[in-house]
Amino acid sequence: GGSIKVIDLITPQLVPATYVIFHGGKIHGIRFQEENQLVVWGKKSVAVCSFNNGVVHKELILPELCSWVFDCMIVSSKVFDRKNNKSYMVVGLAHNWIEIYDLETLSLHERYQSEVKCLLYSMSLYYSVRYNTVVAACGTIFNQILIWQPLISEKPSACLIGHEGVIFNSKWSDDGDILVSVSDDRTSRIWTGLSSIILKVIEDQNVVQLMEVIPQNSFFGHTARVWDCLYIENDGFPLVVTSAEDKTVRVWNANTGETISIFQGHIGKNVWRIALDPTKKVIASSGGDYAVKLWNLDDIDTREVLGTERPLAINDSTPGDSKKEFVRCIEHYNEDVIISTNRGFIYLVPTNREWNILHCFENDVFQCSCILYDTFAGDILVLGTVRGSICLFSLDNQFEPRKFSVMKSRIATIIITNSGDLFVSAVKSPLLKIVNIFNENREIEVVVKTTLKFPYKNGTVWSFAEYSPNEDKIIIVGDDTGSLHLFDINNSHDEVVESYLSLRYSHGKERVSTIYTVPNSYKVMSGGRNGRICSYIFDKIDGIWVLMRTSDFK
Repeated sequence: GGSIKVIDLITPQLVPATYVIFHGGKIHGIRFQEENQLVVWGKKSVAVCSFNNGVVHKELILPELCSWVFDCMIVSSKVFDRKNNKSYMVVGLAHNWIEIYDLETLSLHERYQSEVKCLLYSMSLYYSVRYNTVVAACGTIFNQILIWQPLISEKPSACLIGHEGVIFNSKWSDDGDILVSVSDDRTSRIWTGLSSIILKVIEDQNVVQLMEVIPQNSFFGHTARVWDCLYIENDGFPLVVTSAEDKTVRVWNANTGETISIFQGHIGKNVWRIALDPTKKVIASSGGDYAVKLWNLDDIDTREVLGTERPLAINDSTPGDSKKEFVRCIEHYNEDVIISTNRGFIYLVPTNREWNILHCFENDVFQCSCILYDTFAGDILVLGTVRGSICLFSLDNQFEPRKFSVMKSRIATIIITNSGDLFVSAVKSPLLKIVNIFNENREIEVVVKTTLKFPYKNGTVWSFAEYSPNEDKIIIVGDDTGSLHLFDINNSHDEVVESYLSLRYSHGKERVSTIYTVPNSYKVMSGGRNGRICSYIFDKIDGIWVLMRTSDFK
């Protein structure tokens, strides 16, 4: 709606009062100005409010504008070389316009239109006190950001390239030298050295040349669109904070691009906006769950990613309610598709797209799946659940559906090994199991052949590969701390086999998503959620196979 609510950061509690700014409208942005002023905008409306002792009072509202408002700020008359004490409102509009309004008369003072005539997805305004000029960062529909100084020239001075989706938002650093942006491509990017471009335009206003600028760093990790961002100067190193459609707030090291922390707590979908308090110690986030949450930056753990995952709550076993049931696993089978859902249902979807229920494992939530072909009991669908069980379903109707308890926590991955066994890992469990679904009598039964133990108690393994040089058998796994671990199971008769080599942080602190062994070579490659691919070489030293990292690239 068009109302403002106030939260007391000390208690922290909502102040009971509600302050209506736009009747029947929506508020899309709020900017704090000096002298306890608030600039509030939404759709085609802009208002100025006073803020004292937690009380908001609407002072004035501009006439309805001609286009949607993306950003606003109040500047003094000295920006226009005037000696009066008037204040002016600078408004950034969706048609790549800048309008200036006289706040005494509420009339349009000046309109500036960029040479690039296009619709924008975002605009972020910056007033340079040092150079006494207004700068706009314009996120275009062409996946680029144009830097434009409207009071000097209609020509943009820089084009920031690198994003692969539209620009949803951008934020300036306090000195105007750095810009952070977020995009539809699920990334955030940081651009530096912009103050030198601003100065160059001021010094040579007659010749404005467009410069292409690439990002200094890119931040990979969000699993959905990224909506908002902040740049924070910190005592140790600068931070970038982002919020996304995946209902998380991430804190990054601006210099290295590594994730420092993940704030999880919003329910449903989308964390739309984030803001920083003046002390730079508290981040506020607002989400699609109508909640505002406060996060203390002093509590960031710089050693590991924070956050918890909660299993779904299942109430009944009635299929077909799209609001409650959704797809968790998909497997291609012959010319059909096998779909497993969060409510325990298994569907066969042929080419005519009519969903047929094959079976329901009541009160089970599937997490992952695979298909074993041509076994002693035909083709078998294997499903891992959030309760640590493995469900077996015969696609040839050769046996009744079976369920076996294998792990103590949610199954993370089930991968078929070269020998036809199953590699099973669980969330936040240091134990990995290699199992067979047949006993010695070829009867259906989950039999643990080998248990592997890697060194991180609360880690989760998400990727797996086998390597067999010179008839030795080495297993490589990748976890969610960005590390790789090696196990030698050749001639091992131990009940539990521990990793003999760990490559810490090969992918920063992000998940190792996949591992690939290159056939007929000693080469191994891994891909991670940090957007990088790492290459390794196997070598045998003193009778032990070791893995040495040789290169990495984006």
